[in-house]
Formats: sequence, structure tokens, C-alpha cells
Amino acid sequence: MKSFMVAMIIFVLIILGSGYYSYALTKSIDNIEVKLSEVEASLLNHNWDECNEKTEALMQDWEKTQKWLKAIVNHKEIDVIIQALYEMKGYIRVKNKEEALVTVGVLRMFFRHIPENESLALINIL
Repeated sequence: MKSFMVAMIIFVLIILGSGYYSYALTKSIDNIEVKLSEVEASLLNHNWDECNEKTEALMQDWEKTQKWLKAIVNHKEIDVIIQALYEMKGYIRVKNKEEALVTVGVLRMFFRHIPENESLALINIL
């Protein structure tokens, strides 16, 4: 009976830990997506100086977020996101609105994919 109670406590701790992890991951990615939306708004308004500032802020936030994500998220996904961020930064530097907007869309898709892929769901377990 004692070992059953210990097993149940461990099980509950795992479930609670997974819930907190999902919440923290979603909150971090939502913050990144807000920064990405700010970059997109600056792009649409042709405000290149603000766009550069917002891109730098986005990259700094991503740098902080990716440090703890590396332990759990596929490294290839993180590498692709970093590549897309630098591509977007380059397009903004040369004031190529169309390519920068396409890259914003690609980044948005990758950012949304992380919580979906890492959440505790039956589809991710099977």
C-alpha cells in the first residue's frame, strides 16, 4: 500500500510538472509572437528604424527563451528558427518588405509549432 501511494504521488507530480511546463512554454512563445507581430506591423508601415529595433528585441527575447528550450525541443527546429530570424534581419536591413513578410510568416508557423509539438497530448505520445 505504501509503494502504491508513493507511485501515485510521483504520477501526480509528473502530471503537475507537465502542466506547468506546457503553461511556461506557451507563455514564452506567446511573448515571442507578440514581438514578431510588432515587427510585422513596423514592416507594413514601412517604418524601417522601428522595424530594426523590434527585430533586435525579438532576437534578444528568443536568445533568452531558446536557452531553456534547447533541453527539450529538437535542435534542428531551433536552428531553423535562428536561420529564419537572421534572414528576416537581413531582409529588413536591405528594406525588402516582401521577403521580410514571408519570413515573418515562416517564423510564426515555427513558433506555433513548438507548443503544439511539445504539449502533453495523446498524439504526441503515440
